[in-house]
Amino acid sequence: MARTEHDIRAALLTLVPDPTTDAGAIEAVHRKIARRGGLARTTVIAASVASVGVAASLVLAIAPSARHLPHPRQTQIQPQISAPLELRTLAKVAAVQPTFRMPGPGQFWYSETKGFGGLCLKAINPHEARSYYQNCYIHVLEVVRTQMWIAADGSGHGRNTVIYSHFPSARDRAHWIAAGRPNLNVSPANPRFPKHELSIGLPGLGKLPTKEAKLAKLIRSRNWEGGPPGPAEDLTQITDLLRSANASPKLRAAAFEVGARIPGVKSLGVVTFHGVTGAAIALTIRDTSTLPVYKGSYVREERIFDRTTSTLKAEVTTIVRAGKILEVDWVTYPAARLVNSTDSTPGL
Repeated sequence: MARTEHDIRAALLTLVPDPTTDAGAIEAVHRKIARRGGLARTTVIAASVASVGVAASLVLAIAPSARHLPHPRQTQIQPQISAPLELRTLAKVAAVQPTFRMPGPGQFWYSETKGFGGLCLKAINPHEARSYYQNCYIHVLEVVRTQMWIAADGSGHGRNTVIYSHFPSARDRAHWIAAGRPNLNVSPANPRFPKHELSIGLPGLGKLPTKEAKLAKLIRSRNWEGGPPGPAEDLTQITDLLRSANASPKLRAAAFEVGARIPGVKSLGVVTFHGVTGAAIALTIRDTSTLPVYKGSYVREERIFDRTTSTLKAEVTTIVRAGKILEVDWVTYPAARLVNSTDSTPGL
């Protein structure tokens, strides 16, 4: 059954480990979750974490409490059907969609994401590398809207808008005050990229098989993206294909068919989530981390697809133990299409 607002609010009332005291444990889980789809996200934006591209907006954040976290708002609006039927139906929809077309002269590929993540505002040791989980003196949680315009030559620009910003702990706020209250919005608002800096989708997709059986064999052999065995990685690699704008209709259809074979995938029906609506599927697996803080926890991966176009609309990763949510990261994909100028957005 899909989660309700009440369920999420109740679950998030429990505090989770402080990243300043459990940095090692948090970093291990962060690396595991960042791997899921990280290749495709960083390829599409080709920007650093500091620029708050898609990769940055997906950094796993520590859930402070229900009253502060912009938590998953998911409401079921239609009953679910079986996951294999849902995915095979999406495969049929994908097969009849228009083929992706690269931007022509004066055109740009526009994409928009909204994601919940964290950043390190100030390092403990400024002479060493820092991340949200290591060498960080001031942690900040935020929801960022990222818009990108990419030309065929790989040039383009972005627009980052911080929708929500919050200190995950009183300690971080005290550190911020002690540091002289530096600007919380450290990301460039309008980053620009020269030729060949950006790319649309993943390279080499035209060489992948478009027959279900052959694609399934390739993915499970891990000869495409590598990775560990198991259904969770299967879902990750299917998602990488379905997220990529330049995947052909036949390849996307085959990817959905392969997804229908993944054991343990469940359907949640049609849901709404942070402004997007679509058919949701979920896979829950036991967290294999040996770290005590995650002992007995489960990882729940959710994907939401538009039933009319088959496009990926949202990804949600939740770590749960004993009915309590420990950590959440999410990203939504409200829009992606060709536009005729760097000031244009779909529908405007």
